[in-house]
Amino acid sequence: MKKTEPKSLEDILGNLRETTCLGKLLVQAKVWDHWEELVGASLAPHGEPMGFRDTTLVIAAESAVWMNLFAYKKLAIIQRINGLVGCELVTDVFVVHMDE
Repeated sequence: MKKTEPKSLEDILGNLRETTCLGKLLVQAKVWDHWEELVGASLAPHGEPMGFRDTTLVIAAESAVWMNLFAYKKLAIIQRINGLVGCELVTDVFVVHMDE
């Protein structure tokens, strides 16, 4: 029986990050962690990320006016998110009213 070298915890977690749903969730969590940086200080207090539907980020905005502003800035938001995580995590943004 051949013995293998022990793996570091960093290697084990890196492998889990790449091969499990946990890894995708950790990458998606960066959106919440960097929300103000991603959408801007003036927009961030008026909406929040709700979750993902495949590669679509769902954002809840507090009014129709803010929904339109999030929709208007959607391409910039997508580019910032994908730039932050280093891959194409988001391909679209869907904005809903917070009460929905």
